[in-house]
Amino acid sequence: MVGWGYIIGVGWGYIIGVGWGYIIGVGWGYIIGVGWGYIIGVGWGCIMVLGFRVL
Repeated sequence: MVGWGYIIGVGWGYIIGVGWGYIIGVGWGYIIGVGWGYIIGVGWGCIMVLGFRVL
């Protein structure tokens, strides 16, 4: 997936956000978000990433 939009994930892991590029989700592990926009992490809850993305 490439374009302006959003990704919502729920997991047990942690969040790292920096720069601009792509997002990777690994099972129940971790999510790495890289891109224009922002990352919001709420404990065991939701992860929201907005901006130009590559999935």
